Amino acid sequence: MAYAALLQSSEPRYDVGSLALKTGRSVNHIYGRLRMAELIPAAAEAFQTDKITAGHAALIARLPREQQEQALDAAFREDWRTKEKHAVSVRELSQ
Repeated sequence: MAYAALLQSSEPRYDVGSLALKTGRSVNHIYGRLRMAELIPAAAEAFQTDKITAGHAALIARLPREQQEQALDAAFREDWRTKEKHAVSVRELSQ
């Protein structure tokens, strides 16, 4: 959200390239984080409350909004012993 706010600010004027230089991150990293600002509310909340990682959130954010709910559901698996839901690995979610 901070990257998006900086891009919309009028003074000083930033673009993605200048943000990458200023933060020491790659342009792809900046674009990925900007996509995360477009998560559906349920996915954004899961990320902000540490139920999913930035890797999970970045994968989900790549999808159209209509598919993000399904991807968020796929990010969790129920533990057969405790019946609690736990996040799967980012690699498993990407598959």
